[in-house]
Formats: sequence, C-alpha cells, structure tokens
Amino acid sequence: MFDLIERYVPPELAKAIYGLATLFFFSWVGRMAFHVQQVQRQRRKFWSLHLVWETAVAVAIAFVADGIASYLGFTGPVKSGAVVAIAYIGPRGITTIVIWLADRHLPKAQG
Repeated sequence: MFDLIERYVPPELAKAIYGLATLFFFSWVGRMAFHVQQVQRQRRKFWSLHLVWETAVAVAIAFVADGIASYLGFTGPVKSGAVVAIAYIGPRGITTIVIWLADRHLPKAQG
C-alpha cells in the first residue's frame, strides 16, 4: 500500500497524507489514554459506544491540537507530545483552559 502512495501520489501530497495519519494516530493515543482511565475508574466499559465517541473526538481534536501546537511553534517530537497531551485533556479541558485564560487576560465588562 505504501508503495502505491509513493508510486502514484506526488511527494508533497504523500508527505501531507503521512503527516495527517501521524497526527490522527497521536490524537487517538491521547483519547484512548483518557478512555482507559475512565474504564479503570469503572465509569464506563471498554467496549461501548464511548469508544466510538472517543475515536470521533480524536479526529476532531487532532485539528485543534495541531493548530495549538503550530501556534506555539512546536515541531517534531514536541509537537507530537503536545498533540497527545491536548487530545488527552479533550474538549472539556480545552474549554476550561480557554475560560481560565480569558478571565485572567481579558478586561472585565463594566456594567
């Protein structure tokens, strides 16, 4: 399969495909770490609809994590680690951090 990609796909597109696959993989690893933690705490069963949901969240959060890592200037293994960490904290964690940062750095509304 990889031979087909290298043979028929332009090198720039092949690099993008491999990059996306890597990004999605690291995001999935982060979400699976969270899922396993929930299973160990007996909040959910491993084989459940939660597993499907976590996989879907991993795909969406991959783009968010990539954007955050790129904005912070991370590359290579540091970027991969950031993607895993951001995927692990997930949408709820990101929302909490954004609200916390907004409370600290944005001016308070008068009124």
